[in-house]
Order: sequence, then structure tokens, then C-alpha cells
Amino acid sequence: MNLRILPVLCAGLLLAACDNTPSDQAHGALALTTSSPTAEKGFTTGDGWNVKLAHLFIDVSAVTVAGVDGVVTASATSQIIDQVPAGPKSLLAATVRTARPWEAVSFEIAPAAVVNDVGPSFTEPVTQANVDAMVKGGLSFSVQGTATKGTSTKTFTWGFTSDTIHSACTGDVNGRSVPGLIVPRDGIDTAAITMDGSVLFSDSLTGAAGALRFDPLAAADADKDNVVTLDELGAVTLEGLRKATAGGYVTPDGSAIVDLRAFTEELTRRVVSSFRTKGSCKFQAAPAAP
Repeated sequence: MNLRILPVLCAGLLLAACDNTPSDQAHGALALTTSSPTAEKGFTTGDGWNVKLAHLFIDVSAVTVAGVDGVVTASATSQIIDQVPAGPKSLLAATVRTARPWEAVSFEIAPAAVVNDVGPSFTEPVTQANVDAMVKGGLSFSVQGTATKGTSTKTFTWGFTSDTIHSACTGDVNGRSVPGLIVPRDGIDTAAITMDGSVLFSDSLTGAAGALRFDPLAAADADKDNVVTLDELGAVTLEGLRKATAGGYVTPDGSAIVDLRAFTEELTRRVVSSFRTKGSCKFQAAPAAP
């Protein structure tokens, strides 16, 4: 795994620290958690489909907490989480860390891989078979679910290989915008990263909030077997969808994305909906490996 988020990195399997400080300095703890209320509870699209996810596996391939001075205080390696079970899932936890601001929180969602004979870690309900399937497919996301509208039910099982760096995470703390984490003396700072399970059904890739739609995906079921496949999405052009949806399926100027499959995969980069309260992380496609 390439930890491309920061130039200064720690070594280790699950947690590592380069925060070597004298014993007389104040210390505290930090933690990062993640959850997805929309994945947990399901949601209804604007065109009336009730969507329920059976699983939403995401490979968080690297997590780094550092200061603006480049010192890394904690990091985590590849872990596959399922966002469907209710409640927060731990991404990183570290104790005995210097009590100070750690302004640079970054993480990468990347294709699962075995590195130096070590695969991604996982906890139930994710199984080793799930991990093996994601590694074999080089998947960063695996989503399975059903969409129901009236008497119609469509199922889908999709895997995506996008590689995205989320960085410069900033959130609200007591009414002010704070970058990263602030480790308190003899206490703990915990920040929650919320991911949006409905993002794959948005009709916009621009900054403007898009509508949630499933009608176009249901219509993509060309063989009428009630299973919507990625190949079927790939056969649907955005040009046709824009005419059918009166301006939906917006892409940025100059985008090379022309079909619904590529559009849906690009939506995975927008899965992070908030950091702490009212906060956000910047995202960008990870640079290609040399």
C-alpha cells in the first residue's frame, strides 16, 4: 500500500507514532470513527424508490493524523468496514499522544490489496471471504442492495475501483471551525467521519446538491431480469439521461465521463458527507502509481 497522503510516515501494522516526546509533556488520546446513517437505515429516492443496502464494504486503506509541522502522531493501515451495521466503527485510536493540535487528518479509500503478505484488517460482519473477494477484484467499494417501488424490485451488486484521498478535514468545535484533532491534556478528542450511503444515486458530480434517482438505473435493466449490472449501467449514455431528466446527471466542464457506470463510480469519491459537525474533508483522485 502506498501511503501518499503525507511525506512523513510512521511504520507499523495498525497504529504507529512518530510523536516521540519527553515524559514530562502533557499527553492525551485521540480517536477517529465512521458511520453512515443512510446505509444503516436505507433511504427513499426523489423518484420514489425505497433503497435498502445489504452491505456497503469500504476499504479505508490508510489513515494519518499529523501536525502542520509534519510530525505524525498516529496512523492506521488498510481496513475494510461495512457501513450497514448501526453505530460508529473505529478507524483509529491512540493513547499517550502529545496534548496539542494535530491539524492534518487524512485518509485514503483505495482498492484492497495484500502488501508484504498482509491483507486488510476487518471486523464482523465482514468476513475473510469478503476481504478476499475485494482483494481479487481490486475493489475499494462493494455495495449490494435492493430498490423497491410499488410492485417492482431491482437488485444490484456493484464493485468499484476508485482511489481517493480525503484530506484537510475540518469540523465545528464549540462553534468554531477547527482543522483535524486537538488532543487535550489527560483527555480524548474523538472525531466522527460520516459517509453517505445514498451518494451512489445522486444525479450530480458538481458542487451543487443533486437529486437522488433510481428510475434511470432501473431502466438500465436491459434484459428485464430485475438485476441491474454495471455493464448495463455502462450502456446508458449521460447525453440521453440529460434529455430524459431535464438537466440531471451533471458533470464538470471538460469531464470525460459519458456513461452511467463511470458516473456512478465517480460518485464514490463524494462518499464523505461530514467531519465532526458541519465539517468536511477535501477529496481528490489519488495520483497514479509510478
